[in-house]
Amino acid sequence: MPNILDRKRFIGSRLNPVPEETLYAVLRTLSLRDMHALRTQRPLAPIVDRHLSQRVHYLLESFHLPHMDTVDMLTATGSIIGGSAALALVYPGLRTPRDLNLYCPRGAVDAVVSYLFTQQFDAPKHYFNINNGVRSLNRLKHLTKPSSITVVESMALSALLPVLFSHNTFLMNYCDGRTLTCLYPEMTFDAKGLHNRSEDFDRLHKMTAALKWERLGVSLSWNCDATHSHETAGENESPPDRSGECQREFRTDGDRQTLRMSCSEQRRSSNRTETTVSWNLGYFKWSTTRVEYTDTRVKISTTTTEELYSNRKEFRRGLDWRSYWERDQMDDGETDIAKTSFP
Repeated sequence: MPNILDRKRFIGSRLNPVPEETLYAVLRTLSLRDMHALRTQRPLAPIVDRHLSQRVHYLLESFHLPHMDTVDMLTATGSIIGGSAALALVYPGLRTPRDLNLYCPRGAVDAVVSYLFTQQFDAPKHYFNINNGVRSLNRLKHLTKPSSITVVESMALSALLPVLFSHNTFLMNYCDGRTLTCLYPEMTFDAKGLHNRSEDFDRLHKMTAALKWERLGVSLSWNCDATHSHETAGENESPPDRSGECQREFRTDGDRQTLRMSCSEQRRSSNRTETTVSWNLGYFKWSTTRVEYTDTRVKISTTTTEELYSNRKEFRRGLDWRSYWERDQMDDGETDIAKTSFP
């Protein structure tokens, strides 16, 4: 599918418009970037809006969840859809999500899980080693259907925190039920991404974490030095012409690099405290005798509070840990962290 479409030919003429069902068949294949471009054509705007709402509807329906009730739950709890399900919403056709990842703010997990119980989901006793901005993790299975949902409770008042610790930017997309957001659109829609590297990356992530995306044709860079130089901007700064493509760039949710589109005819309304989320990715650079790491750092701010998070070891000691272990423990009572770390 080309990145640039002939929009006038796509719409058709006034006398010979393209049938709406044909438009929907094409829209199902388009990325959020293409949808954003098409929406600039006034006749297409309502069609694009309805289609994006349908994307969310069909996704939730595939996991046996009612559309509007689930959207209302996401809004009321400040929760979001993430992982491969969110990727399927912004970049359809690449990979069918096997489960649904829901991320909720700190303290909202009971409300989310209780809602899922009303939709015939149950939580078997699984235990997981959790890291990287995750306070608790629950995996639920449908009582009669082959569907599973993972509920990830953030350590912060923002559900977005664990998403920003994902191992690469290709997974940094989310849906709050009323809007679709891609945090790295300049790269994502060209099937590219950056690793979100930490000093403990190899210990916390399976080697196959990146391979499955590379096998689908996604090009993931370990270090953005491979695509541009930092000499003119400074070692720890992002070149102005590589905005949205640099690990060293300081980002804020909703900045001009972010691509966000409405997927609901209703405005988002919530009584939850508004938060501002800012971050930089983790990366490494070579020095004369060693590898130097700058780890992922996230700041969650409200009008009265400011919380800092990192995957550096000294930061982890101060986090609100809850231990989860898999059933298939090894003989020494430990488990392979890379097998169970989330995200």
